[in-house]
Amino acid sequence: MLDKNLLELANAGNVEAMRKLGEFYRKKSKHFEEPAVGETISSEEFFKHLDEEGDPDLNAEAFKWFLKAAEAGDVESMIKVGGSYYDAIGVERDNPKALEWYEKAATLGSIRAMNITAYLYTFSFDGLVPNAEKTLYWYSKAAELGDLQALKELIK
Repeated sequence: MLDKNLLELANAGNVEAMRKLGEFYRKKSKHFEEPAVGETISSEEFFKHLDEEGDPDLNAEAFKWFLKAAEAGDVESMIKVGGSYYDAIGVERDNPKALEWYEKAATLGSIRAMNITAYLYTFSFDGLVPNAEKTLYWYSKAAELGDLQALKELIK
């Protein structure tokens, strides 16, 4: 059940409340979220939930709150907005916008966003253009901060 206090705080501009509302609606939609880079789940668990898209109206509501929080500077919400655009969760797919939001979060120091940004700069599809310099830059930044996944990508 939605906490009325949380909604009031979010409507009053509380960024953490905005993000928590987004998380509430996303969870309520029953959308399966793939694990983050570096996180693992069993392949059985992954394939069990792979096609679960969740309730589109609840996903749109979640996106609305994540976007508000992201626009207010919340890094985790920026990642959620990027993922929503990339995976078309609650919003139309828009890979360039996804990359834009991931890069904003990366610029603010999110190692996870640095890895995703670097990864997206390696592709040429659906509006994305490869950029080897930016791929190298973001993997290097993440590696400098001690991220082993980024270091492995640099070695490749």
